[in-house]
Amino acid sequence: MVDLSHSPDAPDAPDAVAAASVPVFRALAAHEQEQLDRERLLVCQVAASELGLNDWSMDRSGLVQLQALLDRGLVQPDHLLLARGLGVVLGDALTCEMDDMDWHMVSDDWGTDPVVRYRESSIQVGARDMVLKRLQDGREVDLVQLLDGMASHLQPMIDSGDYQ
Repeated sequence: MVDLSHSPDAPDAPDAVAAASVPVFRALAAHEQEQLDRERLLVCQVAASELGLNDWSMDRSGLVQLQALLDRGLVQPDHLLLARGLGVVLGDALTCEMDDMDWHMVSDDWGTDPVVRYRESSIQVGARDMVLKRLQDGREVDLVQLLDGMASHLQPMIDSGDYQ
């Protein structure tokens, strides 16, 4: 949550800022971890059957290979689990790319969702839905570009020490 109360653009009612809830983080429960694993597995199965990829890493190099699923139009907005699975693999790549990032559950004003979180801070990324949301918006998805964008956005936040 960003505190706008001291900003010149702040709303007149201080309650507008106070009304937003503070995110609550917790470890993934077993069934939540299993759901992410099922989504990863679906990506593995589709990559094997459609691309012949049987051995790839859930890191930057794997994203390069998996990009073909998107480029060939094999992942559509109505393929909810596959699109989310690619988002999970994207989040996994982020945990490989940046130290101290890991999957957690967050509950906030928007619900309860798995996110990639930096240490015990408020820094989080909803990687699981990134691919799906872009597909639903009719936008092209470049997995490596998303990874690079997340890292370039997160690193200054981490370096600032402003996010507890």
